[in-house]
Amino acid sequence: MKRRRKRKCHHCGEGFLPSPQNTRKQCFCRKAECKKASARQARQRWVAKNPDYHRGEAAVGRVQVWREANPGYWRPKVESLEQSALQDDCITEVVDEEREKATLKVFALQDDWFSQAVVLLGLISHLTGSALQDDIARTSRELHKQGRRILGTQPGVCAGTNPTKNNAKTSHRPQTPTARAGPV
Repeated sequence: MKRRRKRKCHHCGEGFLPSPQNTRKQCFCRKAECKKASARQARQRWVAKNPDYHRGEAAVGRVQVWREANPGYWRPKVESLEQSALQDDCITEVVDEEREKATLKVFALQDDWFSQAVVLLGLISHLTGSALQDDIARTSRELHKQGRRILGTQPGVCAGTNPTKNNAKTSHRPQTPTARAGPV
């Protein structure tokens, strides 16, 4: 087994032990500035060997075609959330504050059943600090799950109903045996 000798760094000039995997080629030590200098030198060597790599009409045309085929490639990818009914029901119109105040003065809250959904959306938005439909939908699902846990119900079963109880209408008339014909 060969013994490793110290080498002099080409950037800072200090001695270092080269990595055992790269003993013959390592010319820079492990300091951050020296690593940057090594990368800079490697890039300069590559550009010297490939002077026309990204130059000329062919390269410009190739890049333009690729950019047209890949619009928005630099934008972060957004996770697709499951589709919810909230996405369809949200109203995108601007609320007129004066008209809204006048409407709320005329009707009592318990009389205006439609405003309950709007109030719930506003409350969730206020509590989460977000007006994004996806955030509201996610919070609504979590609140619904929590409510089911509290009430001890399962999905698809309304609170206050017993899933084992049979609610079908039954007749209280006594059943009479059906007449059968006997042998003649």
